Amino acid sequence: MEFTTVLLLITSVVTMALPSVIKKFYKGKTPFFLSSISCAFSAILFLFFSGFKFSFDLNLLVYSGLISLTFGCSTVFSLLAFTCGDLSLTGLIMSLSLIIPTLYGIIFLSNPVGVFFFIGLIALIVSLFLINLKIKSKGDTNDKTITKKKINIKWLIFISIAAVCNGFSSIIQTEQQLVYQGQKKIELMLLAFVIVSITTLIISLFTERKFIKEKLLHTTIIGGSAGIATAVLNYVVMVLVGLVDAALLFPLISGGSLLIIFVAAPILFKEKYKILQYLGFALGLLSVVLLNL
Repeated sequence: MEFTTVLLLITSVVTMALPSVIKKFYKGKTPFFLSSISCAFSAILFLFFSGFKFSFDLNLLVYSGLISLTFGCSTVFSLLAFTCGDLSLTGLIMSLSLIIPTLYGIIFLSNPVGVFFFIGLIALIVSLFLINLKIKSKGDTNDKTITKKKINIKWLIFISIAAVCNGFSSIIQTEQQLVYQGQKKIELMLLAFVIVSITTLIISLFTERKFIKEKLLHTTIIGGSAGIATAVLNYVVMVLVGLVDAALLFPLISGGSLLIIFVAAPILFKEKYKILQYLGFALGLLSVVLLNL
């Protein structure tokens, strides 16, 4: 594998993990405004990636409208999930949301499915069960009982919407690529970023106007950084698809980014893991890799 390809792979892994870590730092009441800033930075970067040479048509506008809806919801609700839930578990669920386009391919596109998929699915179920357990000591005795960890309902709603929308975004991208035979990838994402940025800005001006000035610099830094990382990730993956086999590329990106998140969570945000959770996260990482094979 050439040095340039390795460098691009490292870049894709880091930029996939970065938006999750960056969003966890967000402390504010303007998720729509932050999402608008994030998508605006992504759109600007994609303008440069395109070399200001692009073409649009009516059908592409339809795909862009659909992906804007799903991508926009995923952007906003993942941010809300990161603000009220653990980075490690939220990042894991967002990565596992890619099982949705995998299932779509199996059911509707007749994509072949192997034994690794079923092993990955079992690993996923066990992983989520273990992560949702904690060991609680009884008084000063050595007896320990395993009890279910209390679910944050608000987080569960946010991450469910974000994960489903993220999965459907990938489905729409897949369909667009099939129709356009791999063409107009940059135009699709550029339009999506612009539409989401404008839409979320309008929503924020109606719902978050009195909070926007409170932490404008903080919001701009967080949103801009996440947007740049997202744009770089999307572009680098477009390049890598032609250089690395998909069966290797996507497990590397997903698994590598999750590893970064699991390491960053306790260091940056003081998230504590129990032994069962370490095992659960390890199985979750394994499931992400296997489900992408």
